[in-house]
Amino acid sequence: MMTFFPASRRIEHGGDDFQIHIVYPGSVLGDRDDRGLGPLGRIDHARVRPGVVVAMHPHQNDEILTYLRTGAVIHEDSAGNKVPVNGHHMMLMNAGSGLMHEETNASGIDVTGLQIFVRPETKDLPPRVQFHDFEARHSDGAWRLVAGPEGSEAPLIFRSAVKLSDRRLRSASTLLPDLEGMTGFLYVFSGAISGLGDLGLEAGDGLVIEDEEIELRSDGVSELVLFVLDTKAPFSRAGAFSG
Repeated sequence: MMTFFPASRRIEHGGDDFQIHIVYPGSVLGDRDDRGLGPLGRIDHARVRPGVVVAMHPHQNDEILTYLRTGAVIHEDSAGNKVPVNGHHMMLMNAGSGLMHEETNASGIDVTGLQIFVRPETKDLPPRVQFHDFEARHSDGAWRLVAGPEGSEAPLIFRSAVKLSDRRLRSASTLLPDLEGMTGFLYVFSGAISGLGDLGLEAGDGLVIEDEEIELRSDGVSELVLFVLDTKAPFSRAGAFSG
């Protein structure tokens, strides 16, 4: 089964200097009191102009992956980190019982990317901040595992039953990875995707996937992000953003 998430369902927030389009992936699944999709709470598709500072602010009980595609930010947090974050050097904040952070676009160009809010398996875990250097900003040859739960081979760890992979397609086709009986959420960061019968996906569109084998095609250059999650696993909705 596939359920289409159109870009028009995103919620626009902010102004010209700092704008986000908020994705609640479960909002297309009918009359539910939860707009998240199991442990995947929310995705912010963001654009931040040069010089903008997102001032120090708190998080609790959010697992937050900063996934940048263009530009870089200087990240500061209450754990004592002050480091650049970009498409090679990624960061995952496991806010747990509480973290504060600030982001500054000092790169001279627009920062674009996703801030991904995952629900932890339980609330008030010890806070921590993770960083990882990837060899390349994009993965052209295969799906790349970026983050996942404890026990997975992911370089960044969610304390939750969520895996995140990405891939860039250049005039090519790819099979979606085996969901292994779990639920998938495919998000098109940029470009356009065909191969889904009468349904095409453009930038900002998504797809909730269950029990389907899917082949995707890009006739140009498309950047894709895939979440694979266990909707039956325990998760906390105590996070101010992910909940």
